[in-house]
Amino acid sequence: AEAVEAQGERAAAIAKEMGGSGVDGWEGDGHAAAWRHIRDFPWGAGGAAFGGVAVKVSVLPTDVAKALDGLGGVAREAGVALRYVAEAGMGVARVALGDRHLPAGTDPAGLAKGLESVRGQIAQRHGTLVVLEAPAAVKAAMDVWGSVGKALDLMKALKAQFDPHGILNPVRFVGGI
Repeated sequence: AEAVEAQGERAAAIAKEMGGSGVDGWEGDGHAAAWRHIRDFPWGAGGAAFGGVAVKVSVLPTDVAKALDGLGGVAREAGVALRYVAEAGMGVARVALGDRHLPAGTDPAGLAKGLESVRGQIAQRHGTLVVLEAPAAVKAAMDVWGSVGKALDLMKALKAQFDPHGILNPVRFVGGI
């Protein structure tokens, strides 16, 4: 019990240092509700409509805060809310920019450019940023998958072998495969 309490206090201190309001304890029904919220993030229960941009970031655990800071800058520049669920110990974060819709006047190309910039910073540290969901105009302005490096040729060869006519989900995967 003492260790859990100490970890909770440390998590609250870290959240406060990063501009958060704190960490709420999960007791009783709140515990189950919190885990449902995490599971369904950012779409909400039942796959509710989400019209913002959702990305998944995978980085070294020590780089989670840097990645979230970079995405926070993109959100501020675009004038949209930033929400995230992070498994910081694993180096993974799911991030939502915007909510049920992007505000009127949001520049999709500017938002895509900001995401690509953060992706570049993350890639320099051997991490990845993948767009899980975004409005069509944002997707059209960027590569939602990012670079896979030398593996792309092998992936294309496998796709050609198993789908020689290119009829299975054409151009829906990394590198336009």
